[in-house]
Amino acid sequence: MTVPAQATRVRALPPARSRLHALEPFIVRERLLDRLPDADGFVLWLSAPYGYGKSVLLAQWAAGVELGGRSIVWLSAEREDVRSGIAAQLALPTAAPWPLLLDELARGDCAVVIEEAEAAGEAVDVLLSGFDGLVALASRGELGSLELPRRFTQGRLVRLAEADMAFTPAEVERLWLQLSADGGTQADAHALWRLSGGWPLALHFALLSGGAAALETLARSLTEALSADLRAELLLIAAVGELPKAAGSSETMQLVERGLAQELTQGYRLHPVVSDALLEQDASAAAEQVTAARERLPWPLWAGALARLDLRSELSEALGADASLLHAVSAPDTWLAWHALAPGGDSAWRRLGEAAARIARTDFTTALPELLALLPDETLSADHRAFVAARAVAALAAARRLNEAEAVAAAASRAAASARLSEAWTLRHALATLHVQKGDLAEAEKRLASLVAEAPRAGVDPTTGLSAEMLLYLTRFELSGDHFAYIAAMRSLVARGPQAGPKALTTLHHNLGIHLLAMGETAAGREHLLTAAGTADRMNALVIGMALAYYDRDLDRFPQLLAESRLWEYDMLTERVAALWLRTLRALGEAERAAEVARELPDGPFVLLEKAWEAHAAGEAALAADRLARSMPAWEAQGAIVNRDYRQHLAAMSFIVLGGEERLDALLALSPQRERLLPMLLVPLASLPRNRPELSVHYPLQEVINSGWERAVTLRRQEVPPLRLRLLGGFSVGVLGEELRLSRRHRELLTLIALKVPRGRWAEELWPDALAKHSENNLRVQLHLLKRELAVQGEQLYLPGDELAHVDSDLGELNDALESEDADRVARLYLGELAPDVDLPAVAEERTVLAAKVVELLRREVADLDGAARRLQRALEIDPLNEELLRQLLEVLLEAGRRSMAERVARDFGRRLEAELGYGLSDETLELLAG
Repeated sequence: MTVPAQATRVRALPPARSRLHALEPFIVRERLLDRLPDADGFVLWLSAPYGYGKSVLLAQWAAGVELGGRSIVWLSAEREDVRSGIAAQLALPTAAPWPLLLDELARGDCAVVIEEAEAAGEAVDVLLSGFDGLVALASRGELGSLELPRRFTQGRLVRLAEADMAFTPAEVERLWLQLSADGGTQADAHALWRLSGGWPLALHFALLSGGAAALETLARSLTEALSADLRAELLLIAAVGELPKAAGSSETMQLVERGLAQELTQGYRLHPVVSDALLEQDASAAAEQVTAARERLPWPLWAGALARLDLRSELSEALGADASLLHAVSAPDTWLAWHALAPGGDSAWRRLGEAAARIARTDFTTALPELLALLPDETLSADHRAFVAARAVAALAAARRLNEAEAVAAAASRAAASARLSEAWTLRHALATLHVQKGDLAEAEKRLASLVAEAPRAGVDPTTGLSAEMLLYLTRFELSGDHFAYIAAMRSLVARGPQAGPKALTTLHHNLGIHLLAMGETAAGREHLLTAAGTADRMNALVIGMALAYYDRDLDRFPQLLAESRLWEYDMLTERVAALWLRTLRALGEAERAAEVARELPDGPFVLLEKAWEAHAAGEAALAADRLARSMPAWEAQGAIVNRDYRQHLAAMSFIVLGGEERLDALLALSPQRERLLPMLLVPLASLPRNRPELSVHYPLQEVINSGWERAVTLRRQEVPPLRLRLLGGFSVGVLGEELRLSRRHRELLTLIALKVPRGRWAEELWPDALAKHSENNLRVQLHLLKRELAVQGEQLYLPGDELAHVDSDLGELNDALESEDADRVARLYLGELAPDVDLPAVAEERTVLAAKVVELLRREVADLDGAARRLQRALEIDPLNEELLRQLLEVLLEAGRRSMAERVARDFGRRLEAELGYGLSDETLELLAG
């Protein structure tokens, strides 16, 4: 997995356009780089105050690590939460638990870099205790980590402190003498080192701005050396912290080229020491630049700069913008901090923003009374009230606080009536979702259908509109249980392709694949699941993986899937993986193994169903019934509505464990597909009532045949594969893929039947020396026995009377080819004499007639020379002493210019004549060869 790396955000910069023309912004310090580790299990710790080049050294080190094939995860603990920051760079949900992050870091062969590690708190120890990869930490002082001493005692900690990272006198002298454009002296270099103490940042800016004197007034030296435009840009970057790429300008790039600003992947920044010094020196000028940049900066960055500069009145004004409300929802903690700083917090608008932020933090107890009081306030715009109400209803519904969600919806009804169509639509969508959560599916379906129809007119973006359609079709499935209707709906949405967006398209393929598999359409279902897996995030890839493992009956994958599910610390996910593992064992009939595995698994609703089967299979009826009874309470304890998937599995297990046709009928009533559900839910064929053979129609045919359920076999007789009968060049007969070993008498009788010899001749052919009444009696006995051998579970599908039915015969194919005069097909099908091992007069007669027909056709079809030669050779193989046939073949070969082959064929034929009949080739044949 490729992980965005901050190390790569520090790009190689061109030489600074200053008095030190040869200076590159970042000096490569081989003395330090050679000391840094690059192997798993090691920790690099750089501890020094601001300005000692920790970030630059880490960036140079990380570039080498990346060249070694690793991915870099780089973050600042001062700017972001370490856990959520790592999750974001690994493309995982920001709330992903530590075990999952540590596993993903190891799988991705990542190195982790944490700057400002003193702000990371316990995250450093969590990372070091669970991740044995390569870690680099940068801090301005000591770290209170318990893991660092352990790594030290193991010899796996490399620490560089202030003294290590400071420039040595020799390094300063070399730099000064090499880079000073006006002939600096050794004495100047030594003075510079004494004043700076080898502090890299001070040295850097002293070299840029004039030597030792500049160290005393670093900020003033920087700004005085710049034009007014560059000074203004420098102050703006100092105020905002990190200027986005989109907001950069030519002045920004000039600062980068001079080494005064650092270019990152997403933007530009100054060193914190420089930023602090600039803002301390001239905060008022920085404030002017921030105020002037209102249109240039994204609203959150602008408001953040105002807060950083303590411009409270201006921040209060900023919090009055529409964008403020969006930020309250997307970054509630930051918004609440600004709200506390800025005056005017008691206005209705700010109170609405505070309510929105607290709802986003799920702080419902504080937020709801305020929101309910504000929703009727018509001094606030209807759009804003509807916006916040929609988010509140959705958040409350997701938290299963359904009554409170309804109260918010009722309070927002007047605002929704006056709001823009798009905002009203969003609120109505949240209300529809609330009805789904309540289990009021009929009302939800009605509302969702209306929303889908109105989405284009309301100006709703396609992705949001699609989410409503997906929920609509899911709701309809929950109402009806109609898998085919849901499959058709998902196919129509998939057909829209790019309009759906990559995330939605992944979900569509996933849902479609699951329902296709549930209906027995295995190939199509797997194709959609594999398509979804190609673009799924890690959690969805896990869900798809467990479905594929189940339908592939791949038991070896489940231990790994279960272990990975536990990394998410999400009980419902782990429970579903565990249940599918047990269900796979049930499908394979491995009850003892299921009992062994089940002992290690917690009792969730689906797992309890599988444990009920395991007890049932072991004959422990009371235990099975108890586990079955505990399944529904376990589901309800999750706080989710009882969906149709669970209801179907519960009903199936109830019938399996407790029996009774009323339970079977309750199961069948859960879907229009009725009987199709039974094999997919692993209802045993043997448990079905024998007076209802129609219930067997979707079980594997071989299973039905093996069951001995004659009425079920009869019902599906058209699906039974034909009798396979081979009579050319040998004899074989196969039923349902297995070859039958018939006695000699039965082979003879079956051949007579296949050749359609009249029944009146069968006894005489088989017993020519017996009395008529004896031979007829023998025939009746042998015919009865033959029919029994060919029967399928008592059903006479292949020999119901005196003629074969539902048969695949090579003789029949050959006769069809002869009738259509397809010579090539005849030559291919005729593998040898008809039933060569059956020695009966009627068969011998048919054998001669058939061979003559084949030879005659092959002789006649001589339109093209190559084809004619092949067919005549085949005819000669069938009738090897036919000299007239030989002469026809020789004529074709000679006409084709193949004299050598003609002479060889004639010699071989002459030898056969001599051996078989005692004479050689005729004069006519010899003359043909001589001519």
